[in-house]
Amino acid sequence: MDGRENLRINAFLVIIDNLIDQLQVRREAYKQFHDKFAFLTDTVSISSRSFADSKKSAEELIASYPEDIEADFIQEFIHFREHVDVNEEKDLILRQISFRNLSIFVNMST
Repeated sequence: MDGRENLRINAFLVIIDNLIDQLQVRREAYKQFHDKFAFLTDTVSISSRSFADSKKSAEELIASYPEDIEADFIQEFIHFREHVDVNEEKDLILRQISFRNLSIFVNMST
């Protein structure tokens, strides 16, 4: 085995294997994060989901962070989803949350 082949087998391929492993670990972490929080930002999903599904997602989020999210969050989120219009641009909805509705949806703005 010459030097070039030795470098490829013992260094390059090992680095690539480690990189793939680490990317898979990160992908799984981001997937778990997405699974917990996606229901908050996907405006189409918010409008088309049943109240039971929305409530279940909110309950799962509270169960994941019991010290950080108040139980009132469920009712606030259900109230919030009634204000979401599928036809509106996502930026408009986010702007409304940021400026006008801060006092209405206390737990959603913190």
